[in-house]
Amino acid sequence: MLKIASLIDFLVEKIGQILGYLCLLMIVFGFLNAILRKLSQYVGTNLTSNLYFEAQWYIFALIFVYGFSYTLLYKEHVKIDIFFNRFSQKTQKALNFVMALFIFVPVSFLLFYLTYPMVWKSWQIKEVSPDPGGLPRYPLKLAIWGGLFLLFLQSLSETIKTWYSWRKE
Repeated sequence: MLKIASLIDFLVEKIGQILGYLCLLMIVFGFLNAILRKLSQYVGTNLTSNLYFEAQWYIFALIFVYGFSYTLLYKEHVKIDIFFNRFSQKTQKALNFVMALFIFVPVSFLLFYLTYPMVWKSWQIKEVSPDPGGLPRYPLKLAIWGGLFLLFLQSLSETIKTWYSWRKE
């Protein structure tokens, strides 16, 4: 079971590294948008495109959706550290176990259930941006499920690791 948890952690770590590069790409698109907008004022013609703006927005969405699992891997999700850090190691492990198994796993399934109609309909109609020159929306909406699945896997990994660390004590 620990090998499965290690494999999940490795996968999430690699995806997290890719997200770091996507942050840089998002900055490039933001910079490009700003420069082209300013140049448009001087040239007198519109040099910007919805493609650049939407690419920046898409990248941010991917970072956000896939970043959940990466954040969970490093236990950086929002919790009340003022109280959490005062607990013993054993209590902290118990809380991490409960959060992974009884919060993150059910939330992954709940969000999948709630997004199912939106994502499925978008995929069926091959939804595109309403803006001229915009990008297709259906692949991005499908990425929501990928992020939720990765969060589910990382929740299982955290549950397994916490369980085995308890057994050592």
